[in-house]
Amino acid sequence: MENTSNDEEIRRMLAEAEERGYNRGINEQLEKQMHTPGVWESTLPNATDNPAAPGFEILANVRRSIWD
Repeated sequence: MENTSNDEEIRRMLAEAEERGYNRGINEQLEKQMHTPGVWESTLPNATDNPAAPGFEILANVRRSIWD
């Protein structure tokens, strides 16, 4: 009788540990995805980050397009 209750306790503890590990893996994967750029987010620097050289006014305010 004692072995049966010990076996059940071990199975329950093992199931809880497996569930915690599974949830931890999911949370780590979600955290990685949160730090990656989205589908429509650009990883290119903005035009204001690299101002054009003086004398090139046409390039001073480059608009970002959907292709950037």
